[in-house]
Amino acid sequence: MSSDLPAAPSDLPSTSSNLLCTVCGAPASGRRYGAAAACLACIVFFRRSVLRKIHYTCQALGRCEITVASRCVCRYCRMQKCLAAGMDPRAIQIRDLLGPRSLSSRLSSRRNLDFSPILDLTDFLSLQRTQCSSGNQKCFQQTSREATSSDINSSLKLAIEHANSWALKFNFYENFTEKTSILSEFAIGFMLIDQAFKTAEEAENGFWLLQNGTFLVENEHKSYSKYVSEILNSIAVPFKNLKIEEFECVILKILLFLSANSLQNHRDLAPHRKYCFKLLTEHRSPPEAGEIILLLSSIRCVIKSFYNVTRISDIFNVENFDDDVKVVLVE
Repeated sequence: MSSDLPAAPSDLPSTSSNLLCTVCGAPASGRRYGAAAACLACIVFFRRSVLRKIHYTCQALGRCEITVASRCVCRYCRMQKCLAAGMDPRAIQIRDLLGPRSLSSRLSSRRNLDFSPILDLTDFLSLQRTQCSSGNQKCFQQTSREATSSDINSSLKLAIEHANSWALKFNFYENFTEKTSILSEFAIGFMLIDQAFKTAEEAENGFWLLQNGTFLVENEHKSYSKYVSEILNSIAVPFKNLKIEEFECVILKILLFLSANSLQNHRDLAPHRKYCFKLLTEHRSPPEAGEIILLLSSIRCVIKSFYNVTRISDIFNVENFDDDVKVVLVE
């Protein structure tokens, strides 16, 4: 994993518990990319903006007030405040040239994930970006056409593979006897989160995008029309309204995994859930964080709807899918 990612809280220099982010005023996670004390949300925002070379604009001539509640409203003013606070874009570029961490450092991070009370979220952020990039290449050439059963099958295969990689970040999972049971729920939710993120970012109203750019559309003449309406209204619209970013996708995926029915008896997972809630409330305002958490319920409902639509729609018919997909879906 590249060392340019924001360090986990345990890796950051110690800071006063009363220290606030110089950008938005949230509790600071530490000092990164310069002298400025900043919260994890602003660290991730600054890093992403620099690496993607994003140029923002402001409708209010650069006069927006940046607070915890308003920091997502104007990205131009937020970026300017990051720079004014001392965050240095060159610090990110220098770290990019350093390459991957040493083997001992990577092994140490992996050991810390095994029921550690603190998750190294940077590992998951890195995995999110890697999978999104490889997923776009694996899902063939981006194609703007209506999805077929083959496209659904490809999306499911990719989701099962990627969801399993996430689960393996927790050492207990490797020897877990009910992997298929977990994946039957988690992989579908994983796929929905990635597709909702893509849909909110790229699609026109009424279209749901798969990873390869094909789409499902609301059409009363289609057997899956009700399902498409549900995923658009329950997931895609909230993703767009809440301006869900990579960070929130990571939190949603982790919490979805940790709340799997097969893991309910694992009490040691509670600290992980608490830590995710804490990071989310630092990243977003309390009302927004609450709405994002509520998305988990919507995603679980849509997972059930997904299994229902496999019984009535030809393109979702399990019999049309590869054996490795069938094994998970018919668990």
